[in-house]
Amino acid sequence: MKRGRPLRRRTPLRQVSPRRASRGRSARSGTGPTLTVRLLVLQRDGWACVLCGGRDDLQLHHRKPRRMGGRADGSPINSPANLVTLCADDHAWAESRRAEALDMGLLLHEADDPEQVPVLTTRRGPIYLDDVGGWRSATGDGAQ
Repeated sequence: MKRGRPLRRRTPLRQVSPRRASRGRSARSGTGPTLTVRLLVLQRDGWACVLCGGRDDLQLHHRKPRRMGGRADGSPINSPANLVTLCADDHAWAESRRAEALDMGLLLHEADDPEQVPVLTTRRGPIYLDDVGGWRSATGDGAQ
């Protein structure tokens, strides 16, 4: 390597201004859920993975993938019914074992309505999710 002047970054590091951060947009080009929706989903799921109950390295998982057409402006792709909380290990499992994830309601087909397909959870059993951050049992026992 030649000595001389230091290398210049081609892409400058950018800080997110507090004004932009308060808009509730995701860090990923505005394609993810808003901050309000993320907090609603995390609270509904008890701040824990719906599969293992773990509380470390939590991520939101889109049941119907974003590639099926969603925008950050409140479209169904980013609705609470389409999102579940998973730990990083279970999120990787759901993405790699798609057939099993479909059977458990963690993944959906393009034509599926997230409010009409139950999710199999460890603590609550099979549940239906709604667009206001609530859930109801798919077996008829209790709801929230």
